[in-house]
Amino acid sequence: MINYNGKIFSPIVNNTGSDYWTEALFVFRQTGNILTSNYSGGNIVRGQMLAIVDDDGSMKMCYHHVTTDLVLFAGSGECHPEILPNGKIVLLQKWKSATSDMAGGNLIIGEH
Repeated sequence: MINYNGKIFSPIVNNTGSDYWTEALFVFRQTGNILTSNYSGGNIVRGQMLAIVDDDGSMKMCYHHVTTDLVLFAGSGECHPEILPNGKIVLLQKWKSATSDMAGGNLIIGEH
């Protein structure tokens, strides 16, 4: 299992149809196979993610955040890791919204 504890990620590719994610920083905390993340930046004032990490490092997650426009978003998704030659992790996220007209999207975040 990949240990994400203390790692910081930010978007590399944003195919979400929204600019809310472009400047967000995700700070990960992990205990066992439970991962939490606080995130903010750009148009996101504050967000939180909760995930279950599988043995291969992939995750099933749910999230919620509030934007600078005071709009609440929530949803769920999956993340799949890719380890780069330099040892850094890239997460390929597929998510779906539970609170907006956007059906979902893809977000790729990379480790700092």
